[in-house]
Amino acid sequence: MARTALTNLLTTTLRRAAAVLLCLSPAIGLAQGGFLDGFQGGGFGSPMGGATGDPVSVSSQFTAATADQPAVLMITAKIEPGWHVYSLTQGKLPSGLGPNQTKITIDESPQYKLLGEVRAFPEAHDRVDAEAFVGLTLEEHSNQVTWYAPIELAEGVDPAAVTVTGKVSLQACEERGSCIPPKSYPINARVGGGVPIGPLDLSAPPSTSAERAAATPGEGASPSVAAPVAPLTPTAEPGQAYDLNAIRFTERAGENSLGWNLLLAFGGGLILNLMPCVLPVIGLKVMSFVQQAGYSRAKAFELNLWYSLGIVAVFWVLAGLAIFAGLSWGKQFSSVGFNLTMASIVFVMALSLLGVWEIHVPDAVGRSSTHKSVAGEGRLAAFFKGVLTTLLATPCTGPGMAVALGWAVRQTGGTTMLVFTVMGIGMAFPYLLIGAFPKLVNFLPRPGEWMVTFKQLMGFVLLGTVIFLLSLIPTTYLLPSLCLLTTLGLACWVYSKMPIGAPFGEQTQTYVLCSAIIAAGAVFSFAWLAPVLSNENEAWQPFSLAKLNEVAVEEGKTVLVDFGADWCANCQVLEKTVLHTAPVEEAIKANRVVTMFADNTDYPPEIENTLKALRSNGVPVIAIFPGGAPYEPIVFRGVYTQGQLTDAIAAASAAKPTTVANSAPDGPQAAR
Repeated sequence: MARTALTNLLTTTLRRAAAVLLCLSPAIGLAQGGFLDGFQGGGFGSPMGGATGDPVSVSSQFTAATADQPAVLMITAKIEPGWHVYSLTQGKLPSGLGPNQTKITIDESPQYKLLGEVRAFPEAHDRVDAEAFVGLTLEEHSNQVTWYAPIELAEGVDPAAVTVTGKVSLQACEERGSCIPPKSYPINARVGGGVPIGPLDLSAPPSTSAERAAATPGEGASPSVAAPVAPLTPTAEPGQAYDLNAIRFTERAGENSLGWNLLLAFGGGLILNLMPCVLPVIGLKVMSFVQQAGYSRAKAFELNLWYSLGIVAVFWVLAGLAIFAGLSWGKQFSSVGFNLTMASIVFVMALSLLGVWEIHVPDAVGRSSTHKSVAGEGRLAAFFKGVLTTLLATPCTGPGMAVALGWAVRQTGGTTMLVFTVMGIGMAFPYLLIGAFPKLVNFLPRPGEWMVTFKQLMGFVLLGTVIFLLSLIPTTYLLPSLCLLTTLGLACWVYSKMPIGAPFGEQTQTYVLCSAIIAAGAVFSFAWLAPVLSNENEAWQPFSLAKLNEVAVEEGKTVLVDFGADWCANCQVLEKTVLHTAPVEEAIKANRVVTMFADNTDYPPEIENTLKALRSNGVPVIAIFPGGAPYEPIVFRGVYTQGQLTDAIAAASAAKPTTVANSAPDGPQAAR
């Protein structure tokens, strides 16, 4: 669990870093439009990851119409052993993460038209992911899959003269987890004999995994039912999902012109300086303006140029992520790692402004507090402030920005980069203007003791920014994040105790001690505390009676439910020392047990009623529902041991259906 928590945190951050590195790769084209999704699947994959060839080959054809059925378009994907692709109804987690759906696009033509929805044979096999997308039901095709749909040829058209065109977009992944970048395969279907998949089912396909399971033919039946896919035509049928591909916009004259959108981008970037996200750091820039009053015009312009370069550099990185990884504006704030990194940087800056610590520089000896507050700003510091200002600005969107960004991401890579660059220049424009004409800030008071007060006030403003960044972090990581910030504060305080001009040996000891404090805080916070506070293990799904009925009763799988709560100390200790240990997890895996967590923190009625039915009056409780006898659960109330759990799991997996289970009682009365 310790390694897992750190891995999850680091992986999210590395996805973004990998996208930036990809911008510099000579093989960038291979990942365009889907690199991050491929990385989420478990690795960089082939061909950059080392595979020897494409694991998927796609062919297509259509059969001629007969008296019994219309012409049928068939698209067949042959998949190498050990690989799989995802269905067209593959879902995603609430966070938006998930594998790539397979998508089929058929070109419009006067020679043919689709008559119904596309189906697949054989149907996708479902499994609950316990690794990359925990709790998500994966719908996978392996070996070979044929997607088919009825089509109608125009009257009088010779089938031999027709080619049905389009494309199939899919992502292939290995069973071990690594995926290749998504790829599109052309559809050029000519008339043929078809693919032998048995009698075709051209009725409306089922829309849920439960309906698919109910519709699956029994042993010996013709395998004609397949997994559904999204409709390919804009015609909506009753109960059908809203078709996003059918949305149309009326374009107004001029709104798609490059000049207009560059103007919007420049204006939006300019107004971004007034957004609340940026104001905390703007205060630091005001201090720089006051300091620059004593500089020459050339020096002031140089520092503002470096500050502006930091701004534009971030816009270049964001443009690269938008072009090559499909990352939208501000999406980096969905990353726990990014938010925690930003919170840590801003927190350390706030402590510095509040006087907890100061960076020791050789010429700092003898300076007064006032002089320290206006210490010389170098090129690197100016560039860093520009970067920080822009990163903090990304949660906000200025007027005109949204329109320009939405237009830019639909254009070529060069145009997208140009729009982002102009937007960065717009944000940097006031600083370039003040650098060129320093008299514009003559209204600011001269440097003096007031700078100390202003600096400390800005420290509190930055602490408010830290609170905002922490509000974006999931509650599971909130307390560990506060612990980490506390250790950062301690490290800064220890650093401040080092005398200015201390010998090299004493400086080295201080640096080592500060590094050790930060490392210990990180390990304590995220390797130990975060897993203890988390009620979710990687393979555990949220509990519901509907899900329990679907898995245990309908599918006949053994289910283990852990009933716990945030306020239950015994629950957390037992989970850490017994439930989530290697022997129990190996037994769960070996017996293919589906695991669920029932969170009783807020006493939800469904969980409270379930506990009462299990003859329990509180938590912790472990209930194991055998697949063969789902209404005869094995229940542990209070303390349990590894041996008890492993024995119960083995017994539940070997359980046979009984009269009680077959009679489907009103509640789980047959608790052992």
